[in-house]
Amino acid sequence: MNGQIKSKNRVEKFGEVYTAHKQVVDMIGMLPDDVKQITSTYFEPACGNGNFLLEILKQKLERAKENSASEIGFMYLVIQAVMSIYGVDIQMDNVVECVDRLYDQVEKDYYEFVGHNPSDRFRWTIYSILGMNMTCGDSLYGTTDNGKPIMIYEWKIGKDGIIYCDGYRLSDLVAGDGELNEPVNRKRYLWFISALSKALAA
Repeated sequence: MNGQIKSKNRVEKFGEVYTAHKQVVDMIGMLPDDVKQITSTYFEPACGNGNFLLEILKQKLERAKENSASEIGFMYLVIQAVMSIYGVDIQMDNVVECVDRLYDQVEKDYYEFVGHNPSDRFRWTIYSILGMNMTCGDSLYGTTDNGKPIMIYEWKIGKDGIIYCDGYRLSDLVAGDGELNEPVNRKRYLWFISALSKALAA
């Protein structure tokens, strides 16, 4: 594998060619600052192994550092940053690699800002959100690799520290030009409730 392809077979079969890092940086640099906020939503319909999403996450994490005065505050902003990044790819190995790369970047920036590794609970929270936001499937048809609808999750951190999650079908969002109707399902998670409650109270 060189920097832009994994194999000639994948190029021929799937048209898979990764965008070079310099091109990624240049293209993201053309975006206006108001869409580079921590909570700005990004969806990559053919994310590959995450080159674009990784660079977007890096910029979000830099903003989180700039706007954090404590470890708890940083954790809160990092979770918000991760909640707003979505990707789909037709190759499962790409999706797995993308999740791992995004997670590794979070852990790297966490250590640089805080001075120690994150807790197991924080790790689980980040990995769980990334695992739900990155999907193996076909964006054109709106289906996963096993034929189910691709789901896009809208995340919110409640004042009680509970993480709320509304699930929408990608096909419905496309048909409605991005407008949110009634979610297909609603869930809530207590992954990191104590720390998030402290962050919201600060």
